[in-house]
Amino acid sequence: MFAAAESDYYTWVDENGVTNYASKKPTDQDARFVTQSYRFGYNTQDEGRPSANTRPSSNSSSNSSSNSSSNSAPSSSQQSVDPDALIADEKSKLQAQLAKEQRINCDVGKRNLTRLETFRRMRIEQPDGSERVMTPDEMEAKKEESRALIRENCTG
Repeated sequence: MFAAAESDYYTWVDENGVTNYASKKPTDQDARFVTQSYRFGYNTQDEGRPSANTRPSSNSSSNSSSNSSSNSAPSSSQQSVDPDALIADEKSKLQAQLAKEQRINCDVGKRNLTRLETFRRMRIEQPDGSERVMTPDEMEAKKEESRALIRENCTG
């Protein structure tokens, strides 16, 4: 079984432009960790989700300066917050993030499929760190995976 079929794995593009998958993080590459809980294509620094310790806010820098002056008495604008407007703002941010992720996933799918169809032999890293050449069946499975990624993410 190849590394990309596992539930948690690393992926990176090497200096030859080949996309690699492995269950162990390579020491000499900037690899992206992919798990079932994080969708493929998310940046590892910005998964598009707030951490447990942070509250999402539309402009946190202005909130800190306005909080000091408004601590003495609540203003009427603080009491009349429009939840629908806040939700619409958050929804538009999420839609923009999803569109960005779709573009990234589209590019990854096209790049992977191009390489799989161009090169007759592709190497994958084994769990023990050794490498082996993918079988023709594995390459066909990866091609179909790439086609599915393109169908799902390359719109318009």
